[in-house]
Amino acid sequence: MSLRSLQEVFQSYLCDETPAIMQEVVADEKVAIATRLEIYKDAYEGRLTDCLRANYPNLCAYLGDEQFRLLTKSYIKNFPSPFYSIRWYGDFLAKFVADFYPQDLHLAELTEFEWNITLAFDAADDSRLSIHDMAAVPPEQWGVLRFKVHPAVQIMNCHWNTAQLWQSLTDDLDLPAFLYQQQPTSWLIWRTEEYFIKFISLASVEAILWAQLVDGKDFSQLCEQLCTCHPIEEVGMHAASYLKGWIERGLLAAIIYPS
Repeated sequence: MSLRSLQEVFQSYLCDETPAIMQEVVADEKVAIATRLEIYKDAYEGRLTDCLRANYPNLCAYLGDEQFRLLTKSYIKNFPSPFYSIRWYGDFLAKFVADFYPQDLHLAELTEFEWNITLAFDAADDSRLSIHDMAAVPPEQWGVLRFKVHPAVQIMNCHWNTAQLWQSLTDDLDLPAFLYQQQPTSWLIWRTEEYFIKFISLASVEAILWAQLVDGKDFSQLCEQLCTCHPIEEVGMHAASYLKGWIERGLLAAIIYPS
């Protein structure tokens, strides 16, 4: 058997318990073939469980070690790692949790929230747009400006008080009552220049405006959107206020000028 074939058969055993690898393993009087293979299988599952625990510490804290172990064991069986880097393992866990705990949908949202935190923390670095950069823009070009969002910014819509639950678990405080709202609240999650994770909720107007900015709308189009909810004479002030807040938080990486 070639090395590649041997690796594939061994992987099939680890992921699906396919027994074909057993005939390729040497036994002796001290350790049986099945025992030898179980050592590797336990190590494989243990490493992936450790990875999931590192990516989802608050989900683990909420469930407790035993329930988290049962969850991750089932997840590992259904979702073998497709990644070269173990860092990205667990990307489907939120959807899996929704099916695993169908009566506790706040857990799926907590899982998604934690995954977004890891994405923000591990995102590529980039420049940060500054107020000084904006001051250098000629007034006649403001209307056509578009903006590049910093890679470390994530957005998530929450029906539950997930951020409060996450913070309580992080600070080891009493857990809040789980509160559901039909209309979700948008949350921005990002990493600061000092590698701290921050998150804020957005009012509906700002959430719509941010979505349009991400979608590539220019500054004049953002102002048009604000005209639907503010008197026209106040639009410029509100647009500048939102933009200033995003810049000061480090959410924008650069100005995109029309080509």
